Amino acid sequence: MVDTLVFPPHQGLPYDHIPPTVDGLCEFELGLPLEAVTVQSASDPIEGGWKGAARITYGGASGLPAASVQALKHQNGEFIFLSFTVRFDLNYDGTDAILIYLQDQYSDTTAGNIRRLVIRPLLTNVGAGLASEPAGPVDITATLPSYQDPATQYSVPIRNNHRATVQLDKWVPAAGFPNDTTQGSWTTATLGQVGPGENAPGQIRARSWQISATTDNCWSIEVMLPTTQAGAGAAYDWINLAPAGFGLYFNVIRVGAGSLNLASSLVVEFPWPRQYTPAVGPVRDNVITDEDSPGGFGYNSYADIFINLKRLGRAALSGTMTGVTFDHDAATAPHGPIYVQQDGNILFDTWAMQVDTTGTRENQFFAAVKYLGTPAATPPNVFAQLRVARFGIRGPGLGDWDLFQPDTTISAAPNKNPTDPAPIGAGTNLIRVNWRLTQAQHSALQSGGMEKHQCIGVFLDSTDSTDFVESSLFVNTFFEGLSRKGSQIVVSGRGYEKPVAGGDHEFLLVNSTRLMTSTVNYDGWDGRKPGDGSPDEREPIEPVGVDEKFRPKWGKTTPWLGGAVFGPWSRSREVNYTWVVITVAYHRTAQTLTLGGTKRTLYNVADSCSHVLHHEGDVGAFRQSWEGPGLTRLGDGIYSLPVPHDGEVVINASFEAMDPDEVDGLDRLLALIDKILALLDRLAACGDRLDPLHALLVKLARGIRLLPLPADVRKALARLLERVAGVREKMRVLTLLRHVLTAIEHHLEQLDRILDRLRPIDPATRKELLAKLFGGDADRIGKEIEALEAYTRELAARLDRLTRILDILGQLAETCHQIDGLYALLRGLGRMFEKLSALGSGLGKRFPFLERILPSVDPAAGAIGKQLDLLARNGALLEEILKLLEQLGEPIDALQAIDRDLDALAYEETARAAEQLYKAAFG
Repeated sequence: MVDTLVFPPHQGLPYDHIPPTVDGLCEFELGLPLEAVTVQSASDPIEGGWKGAARITYGGASGLPAASVQALKHQNGEFIFLSFTVRFDLNYDGTDAILIYLQDQYSDTTAGNIRRLVIRPLLTNVGAGLASEPAGPVDITATLPSYQDPATQYSVPIRNNHRATVQLDKWVPAAGFPNDTTQGSWTTATLGQVGPGENAPGQIRARSWQISATTDNCWSIEVMLPTTQAGAGAAYDWINLAPAGFGLYFNVIRVGAGSLNLASSLVVEFPWPRQYTPAVGPVRDNVITDEDSPGGFGYNSYADIFINLKRLGRAALSGTMTGVTFDHDAATAPHGPIYVQQDGNILFDTWAMQVDTTGTRENQFFAAVKYLGTPAATPPNVFAQLRVARFGIRGPGLGDWDLFQPDTTISAAPNKNPTDPAPIGAGTNLIRVNWRLTQAQHSALQSGGMEKHQCIGVFLDSTDSTDFVESSLFVNTFFEGLSRKGSQIVVSGRGYEKPVAGGDHEFLLVNSTRLMTSTVNYDGWDGRKPGDGSPDEREPIEPVGVDEKFRPKWGKTTPWLGGAVFGPWSRSREVNYTWVVITVAYHRTAQTLTLGGTKRTLYNVADSCSHVLHHEGDVGAFRQSWEGPGLTRLGDGIYSLPVPHDGEVVINASFEAMDPDEVDGLDRLLALIDKILALLDRLAACGDRLDPLHALLVKLARGIRLLPLPADVRKALARLLERVAGVREKMRVLTLLRHVLTAIEHHLEQLDRILDRLRPIDPATRKELLAKLFGGDADRIGKEIEALEAYTRELAARLDRLTRILDILGQLAETCHQIDGLYALLRGLGRMFEKLSALGSGLGKRFPFLERILPSVDPAAGAIGKQLDLLARNGALLEEILKLLEQLGEPIDALQAIDRDLDALAYEETARAAEQLYKAAFG
């Protein structure tokens, strides 16, 4: 069956009913303050135009998708709207793109008229912006608390309503191949141009927000396109999109590994349709790879990419075709598309908190499903399967899923799984399954034989010929209160093709942690000071006036996750903290995508899961650790993991929120090391950018020999080359710093585990237990424990070394942002040199007008002279970086001494004794 995407008519918010405002802001962002999200104008403070949109998510089981797409049409049918949101990107890369292919009337055999949009929304290491224009300052800066230390604030740069680089092309078939879209060519489809880089009708705008430079770079695009040639205007060779069904393919392509030291760069794709059936062979993922390219050698650019007709899906304007989907709209499904209810109470958790563990209550599972388009005269009959899987990262297919069967002797009707088919009419339809735990299941939960946290999945199907916009949905979230919790995450290697070279599957795990506090305004929450007001009993959806506009409560696009965060807050007078830790898993494939000579390995989003961790009262620090066989830390929150084919690996994660009086010197040391390692991850990208900068300078140094430039200019360029070489050499000290810090961190974590076991035991009890457990060795072991405690206190006194390093690295991170500007300047100068060099020698005499470009006596004169003057100023920037790097020498020497001391420290026996003491004291 052909994948179908329905464009329903826009609804807007009550009292205005306006369509989306095309400025890049397409949905609220969990964790960003409301003031930072609503950066529209005073007359239009929020984005409500996407209400009721068709929605497709990728890696969304965590509750916050890695990517999502929304689709609408204007009520009058003249325009369609598409939004694309990408989260947890490893960096901002100017090569990131969205490809959109439109066919006037859907057919997988007859090409018809096809148009292609290539949208590049980002500036490398900057965020949203147009490549041909200066980056400019950020539009707004949000202030967020550090998830490690809530008392520390940091800035989130937000760039809103920026133009993107857009190219519109028309497919021209090759002679004799009218329906073969792998033949023929693309040609410009514009007769005019709206503005620089904007070769498309309608409107396209981009937005970016950087919550973490290493694991949480986010961006979004809003697209408005006409549905007819008349709507596009005479400037564009556009097409008429058939209301009954037009061809559509899009792919969000995310490239770059940020600061990761991988064997090759990576690319992640989010296509629709997700899969297709080629003319020959089995079903394939609908991604773009080198094997699709001519000769299999890759592409020079996105302009060379062709899409076979079999890859297209069918899109339709609402009212002419129908589709069934889950209801993500907070207004009509306020508890989310999947939820569980007990005795009328909504529970926002998976399995453990959702099911009654006493076995005496009825658990009522609901899936909210709706019908996009005008309901058919005979509504389609849809049924659902409820399945469960172990919490973590599941493989493709159903190999990790169990079909849960309610015991019909104790569970009231409806109690069938799969459910009985039921007609899906207008509005929101609730599919329901009741179940009650059997005594055996209850006993297994109590004893630990059944894991508390499991993933819930819903799979829709129909007894009729029904189109599904979204036929499956998952909830894979772990909700717990802190102070300290442990979690097991199962990563599955089932359901994948066997690796070509044999061996294990390779996964990349990316963790992003966002901290939310009850004193801040969010979408769905009005911040308040501790002790203010009474517990808030408002309804989940309450219109609240904002400049005569209205916004929904508890989150617009993640209502169940928002409700899970804000629900406990509303019942408390204390300050509340909630950490949302999102884990996105990427599976390495054997496929590659080559663009412009750079080959990248394709990683598919395997799955995602999340931990929502709540703490009531003040917090001094938050810590987390991830351990498992083969798990290797690549950067801040980023890990590689080998998983056996058809097997699994269990990762143990631990989380701790510490009260202010619990934070000791060792905790502060570990927190500082975490911050320094995160900065080193950012600076690694800076070091990577020095290599192409150095290569460009070498090329320029050769080129100026052919130009009549003064000696001072040549010397200035040579000095700049020396400075770049010097910075490259000095940056190696950062690798040494990372190595030393990682080794120290390993030791400190071991010592911290020992002290964690000893802290709760008072001195008298410890002495008594030592004598009882160790007899004649009690005194010796007691002294070793005291010596270890004294040594850790001495270590904590050396905080100033790490604080100094953190300060230096922070300054380096700020200056490194400017290296991209220096590279762009040199690249422009290089292009000018190449053009002038091509003219040959004797330029001044042969072309007198060049005196306005080339400097003569005064190095600052002429166009090139002005650019060289800018280079001289950038030379001072490099000098500043060199001085900062040199200041790291003494602190690193001191850290190496600490590392040697820790290597010589024997604490294995003390660790075993501490464990025995803890068990004897607390069982």
